[in-house]
Amino acid sequence: GSGLGGNSKDGIVLKDDDGFPFIPGRTLKGLFRDAFQECGFGEKEEINLLGHRKHGVELNEEKPKNYQGKLYFGSAYLPNDLRVNLKKQSKEFINGLYTSKTSNHLSDNKQTVNHSLRNLEVCIPLKLEAKLTPLESDNKIYKDYKDDLEKAFKMIKIMGEKRYRGLGRCIVTLKNNTDDNF
Repeated sequence: GSGLGGNSKDGIVLKDDDGFPFIPGRTLKGLFRDAFQECGFGEKEEINLLGHRKHGVELNEEKPKNYQGKLYFGSAYLPNDLRVNLKKQSKEFINGLYTSKTSNHLSDNKQTVNHSLRNLEVCIPLKLEAKLTPLESDNKIYKDYKDDLEKAFKMIKIMGEKRYRGLGRCIVTLKNNTDDNF
């Protein structure tokens, strides 16, 4: 979900300019930061790969210090061949990628609680791809961090709004494109 409402829905899917679902890179980075913490990796490894912004003043500095990580997280989009094929379809077909789920909150006596009706837009299960790009050209990040990244990838199983109510299940896998890139 985008966290935005619209068209009589309390939450709509985040879409790119072509109307296809996507996940922003900063969202992916946040998921990986949480996964790193779940895996018990130390702050050093997390800062090294993902970067970090120290909150507060350090060593008499007036501004927080930023630490750039070694990875750039690109946004996740539909694979290009699927995008091309879907663009050839009608608008109604593309709209068929989405449906609405309605829910409400019930009281202890199984009565609907006032003002609890929610209407969410959801997307059918699709494969999205994102590129993680090393920011240092001479760095062998894939070789150095492959095991840690694969372990963190396996920790990400759900994402998005209402994920604890059965929505947002996902499978994240690592695919190496070259020895230095993935």
